[in-house]
Amino acid sequence: MKKLPLFTILAVLSIASIQAANIVLVSDLGVATDDSWYTPLNTYFEFGGADTLSFGSFTDHTNPGTISTLTGADLIVFTRNTNSANFTGSGESTFWNSLAAPIIMSSNLLLRDTRFGWANSSSTTVGDPAGAETTLSAAGASFLGLTAGDQDLFINGNQGMANTNTFGDGIIYGTDKNSPLGVGIVHWDAGDSAANGDVFGGERLFIGTNLSFTLNTAGDTAFNNAIGTMIPEPSSILMSLLGFGLVGLVVRRRK
Repeated sequence: MKKLPLFTILAVLSIASIQAANIVLVSDLGVATDDSWYTPLNTYFEFGGADTLSFGSFTDHTNPGTISTLTGADLIVFTRNTNSANFTGSGESTFWNSLAAPIIMSSNLLLRDTRFGWANSSSTTVGDPAGAETTLSAAGASFLGLTAGDQDLFINGNQGMANTNTFGDGIIYGTDKNSPLGVGIVHWDAGDSAANGDVFGGERLFIGTNLSFTLNTAGDTAFNNAIGTMIPEPSSILMSLLGFGLVGLVVRRRK
């Protein structure tokens, strides 16, 4: 049996590792499948296969295991099924805001000035569940892969922040159509500041949801585009180079 060169083995392992994703779902529910975010996440990723899902409350940011999981994540998703009162400890907001992993936040309560401080007040709103609940800006439509204007992302409505809030460097991507005083989608790039002055270590997206929700077709499109932008798959150029390198090594090995 011929032995493969070490570089070939490392290249194969590199391709596998590039494709794998470590996802963290922050929720107080006992079982991951009970959370509304599980289905769209499991549809996009391959849990139990190449990708891994870490699920839990993650309320102790000083725990070594928690730190290891969160700093090793490719994406963190906060569900609305979290008790925001559990995230008020000393250094809590600074820790979460400094993480390099991109975060999708769907709890409007954690945006408040008394929690993570992405917004400058505690004023929240509840959107109307009937019909198209979100009005997207041109920038929001481009980011989410939809057209600007009214979009029905959720079957059963959403929750947002009052439009009297400011969001630091955040750009408002979507407002609540049927509750015009509400802001439902806000985006920050890595290096942007939250309303409380914290500098984000990674990209952040607030898209407010109810405790339980179902994405419409437009919502699926928006979610998939957001994920693809926030944690892009390995470039075709890189994969081609790796693949070409493997083929070249095999050919040379056979000569």
